[in-house]
Amino acid sequence: MDYTKKFSRIRRSSQLLASLPWRTDCAVSPNNFSDILVAPEYQPLIEKLEALEDWEIKSDKATFAMLRVVGDEQGAGQQENLNATILFERQGSESAATASVTPRLFSILSALRVIDVLAWIFPTGKCTTAVPHHRRSQQIGRKRVWANVGDWTDLLRQAKASIAPGVNPASLSPQISGDHLTSSLARALDISAASAILVNIQLAALHLRHVLKGNWDMPTHLADFLSTLQLPTAVHASILSGVRNMQRFRLPLHLALFISPLYLLLPIQLQKYDWDRHSLILTWKAYGNRQPAPLLAAEQELWKILFQISVHDRCAQKTLEGFFSTILWDQLNALSPTERTWLETGV
Repeated sequence: MDYTKKFSRIRRSSQLLASLPWRTDCAVSPNNFSDILVAPEYQPLIEKLEALEDWEIKSDKATFAMLRVVGDEQGAGQQENLNATILFERQGSESAATASVTPRLFSILSALRVIDVLAWIFPTGKCTTAVPHHRRSQQIGRKRVWANVGDWTDLLRQAKASIAPGVNPASLSPQISGDHLTSSLARALDISAASAILVNIQLAALHLRHVLKGNWDMPTHLADFLSTLQLPTAVHASILSGVRNMQRFRLPLHLALFISPLYLLLPIQLQKYDWDRHSLILTWKAYGNRQPAPLLAAEQELWKILFQISVHDRCAQKTLEGFFSTILWDQLNALSPTERTWLETGV
């Protein structure tokens, strides 16, 4: 089967994927998706798309009305060419490597968002997709964790200060796992002195690792998910008690995907908050595709960090320290108020 044609046909007929704000530095076309999704690791997603004959009939019309962006937003929201060196130092051949990795990075992130939207619209098993309607009104008046960050450059400065002291969980707990990520996450959840940023980053990285292995459907229960990782008993228990359930486990990566990875730098442990996709995707739609290039550059660097921690099992503490050391803070200070406060507009 020609998966490229199949994917393009479904995309044209539903107009859902084309209308969503994908947060890239260029307009998203069917070919951008097809190039990445025809890879063998994405065939389960293609099969799921193939099974959907008419999204509009199977889904609540209000859902699609909520997800769609006004017709001209794609054109109005096209970004200027991204110049990542505007905020970050580059050394040696790293610039060339960055240039080659950027298209694939954006394609992967777009594919992950497609997967998540599908999981929300077509849930499997007993997965809770949103807060029940009778409870939703109670949450509307409550300030959500992703509401009004304000000046995102201040968030970067505060995060750097939080990471700088370098609380080392390894010296405070003897837990050992087969990989650094799960062991470090368990230790960070065990001690109150650990940075919330490390917890958020590592939770998102663990979720990302699971998805990148081709696991599109998450287990309903956190204990079942952790069992698939075959963790040592102590590590399993620490993560289970520190996160509690799958809905909360999902929040860090969902925030990074749909709004901004900068929210992982908030000084609060995101897994302690309840949330629902209804309000999250409404917020995503409200922001749209209009990020300033400096913000997009910062987000791109944070995504690279998440992939390093997730795929290559890098130390989150050291990787974040390296990230903050490359920021050109003078350039950051020179940004206009509009560029610095983009994350507080439209919501």
